[in-house]
Amino acid sequence: MKVYLSNKSPSDQSFKHCSNLAALDAAASDSEITKLTIDCFLCSFSFEEVGEAMTQILKKCRMNCEVTVMEADCNMLFRLYTRGDIDLEYFNTLFFESSKRCILNMPTIESLIPENFKVEEKYISNSAFSIVKLRRIK
Repeated sequence: MKVYLSNKSPSDQSFKHCSNLAALDAAASDSEITKLTIDCFLCSFSFEEVGEAMTQILKKCRMNCEVTVMEADCNMLFRLYTRGDIDLEYFNTLFFESSKRCILNMPTIESLIPENFKVEEKYISNSAFSIVKLRRIK
């Protein structure tokens, strides 16, 4: 089962779209998902809740499951704003959309990854998003 976890609709219709944890629980049992994309979803939790949310999400992954996590990277966005590469309106749109409750960066996302997952790839996209690709190994 392929799942797209986001408040946005997936561009690839082969993914089952879940916009909240209740929908994810209804769509997939523990260890059922084979491919998971988490697109700007973690920021919808408070900073204190994001670790528990990640735990709940990743327990749905089957062994060898591919996981892609995408979140706006506050470190890169601050740098782009300071340099004048993005304007204040765009900056505010990214950080203060109605569903956002926290901002994250690459080190924070990496700290949320449990030991039974391996980071296979990580990078910052051209649009200043942290992209972390994981695989469940245990």
